[in-house]
Amino acid sequence: MVYIGAHGVETLKRYRYSGQDHSVVAKYVLQPFWSRCVTLFPLWMPPNMITLMGFMFLLTSSLLSYIYSPHLDTAPPRWVHLAHGILLFLYQV
Repeated sequence: MVYIGAHGVETLKRYRYSGQDHSVVAKYVLQPFWSRCVTLFPLWMPPNMITLMGFMFLLTSSLLSYIYSPHLDTAPPRWVHLAHGILLFLYQV
């Protein structure tokens, strides 16, 4: 059973990805933001280390929830909610 015919295979060989975003938000908000974020890390730092840092942000957020409300039956202090928001933002960045 053939899913892609001969014509499809030839078309796949000529395919080149070209992703561009010309929106105003991307040009004036997101590009400068990401450019600044990239310069925070030294060039010698491996990408896996940056990914591990993001995981640590999530792990810290989960541990805060578990420490201050282990059975989820009481509300944690208000600063824990703020910490969740900040840590989630740092994870996504």
